[in-house]
Amino acid sequence: MIGLLLHAREQRRLDVYTVHEGPEPAADRIDRAEELEFVKDGFDWGIALFSPFVFLLRGEWAALGVYLAVLTVLAGLMSVCGVSSDWIGLTVVGLNVFAGFEASTIERAILNYRGYSEIGTVTGRNRNECERRFFESWLADQPALSVTRAAPRDQHAIASGLGALFARWRGTGA
Repeated sequence: MIGLLLHAREQRRLDVYTVHEGPEPAADRIDRAEELEFVKDGFDWGIALFSPFVFLLRGEWAALGVYLAVLTVLAGLMSVCGVSSDWIGLTVVGLNVFAGFEASTIERAILNYRGYSEIGTVTGRNRNECERRFFESWLADQPALSVTRAAPRDQHAIASGLGALFARWRGTGA
């Protein structure tokens, strides 16, 4: 009976991911798809347990700096006020738990700072299912290649190059 309840509970659990695209996406939709970033909503145990190390490993320097600054200020204020070291330790644990809850928000803020834009949200039982569901709908709406307009100077260079090729093909030019 307990096994059935746990199985039913597991089937109802869905992960939510936001999808972000870089500031200069590739022209080909497959290349664009490879560059997309999926950010999972929810609690991050890695950050809750090892905040500074995870920030360091992920290269989230701003988050690491803010974390260390907040930790230094809180510990300093509590020390000056004569609070016992036990409470300072609990404050560190509380800051780590807070960072665990806000991990996805921090990651989205860093992507936003880097010029990424949010292009969608998707739900599924795991990351693979979320990616599959997102790409099933997203790829159908994307052209095979994105065409960008050339600048006027570039159009002139392209036209003169094509003219020279046409002249060689006709045998009238060198």
